[in-house]
Amino acid sequence: MNEQELLKRLRSLTVWQRFGERAPHKPLLLLYALGRLLNHAERLVSYTDVKSDLTNLLKLVGPPRKSYHPAEPFKRLPGDGLWELDLPRELSGRPLPTLYESELLSYNIAGGFSHEIYEFLMERTDLIQSVACRLLTENFPVSYHDEIRRCVGLLESEVVPVTREQAKRDPRFRDDVLRAYGRSCSVCGSDLRLADALFDLEAAHIMWHSAEGPDEVPNGLALCGFHHKAFDRGAWGLRQRDSGFTIQVSSDLNGSSQAVDLLLDFEGEKLRLPRKCEHFPDPRYVEWHTKQVFRDAR
Repeated sequence: MNEQELLKRLRSLTVWQRFGERAPHKPLLLLYALGRLLNHAERLVSYTDVKSDLTNLLKLVGPPRKSYHPAEPFKRLPGDGLWELDLPRELSGRPLPTLYESELLSYNIAGGFSHEIYEFLMERTDLIQSVACRLLTENFPVSYHDEIRRCVGLLESEVVPVTREQAKRDPRFRDDVLRAYGRSCSVCGSDLRLADALFDLEAAHIMWHSAEGPDEVPNGLALCGFHHKAFDRGAWGLRQRDSGFTIQVSSDLNGSSQAVDLLLDFEGEKLRLPRKCEHFPDPRYVEWHTKQVFRDAR
């Protein structure tokens, strides 16, 4: 095992996807295992322990679902050459994807990085954050990274910057989106500047870059930092109305701080649109965000 071989296996990680439908189960389980490794936990962890932790992670940063299936990545990761299960004799020889969750629990089956990967990373702990950064960048927007790191125990070490190879983004995207929206937030209209420079205005992807959303204006919104993070986290979304879009706020949103009002005050309001109709949000990307990100319990 060497660094090139490890990165090759990560690049070959099979993550189920259909028009950007999110399935972050495997990346989250690998990040969970990297956090354990960084904190000197044992190589293998029982599914009984993984089930609750991974389910909570999926609820926090996965797509909104009525039910979650943490057993799937646990039993399917061995097929990617990164993971192995410690199976009892009674289950040996069974195709791993056919194992039932009840069997994982009743036999107290444990899983973890293969011996070669575990030993390699224990000798090269400097690579743990680099591997974690790759998994985060390829599967989640930046607004999720710190929260995931905190949950899996990866905040103790210095965060590795995203490389140009990992980002692969069009540098013109931000300027094109901000120009189309008149350099103001499409929700609240904020155009805060420090001297002559925009201070808190960002170009948000509607369909995430990590879900193969394109770097083009119809897949972008000009948003202040607060509304960008809230949009990425599913606290608010868009509903198409006639020739425009209205803002809908998640029914899961709660709290008593002024920040809640910064969302609730705009519920039902029209999104501020670009002057040119060819720059309007593409309904396909809005639909993706509604199904894959927006958290609506109604």
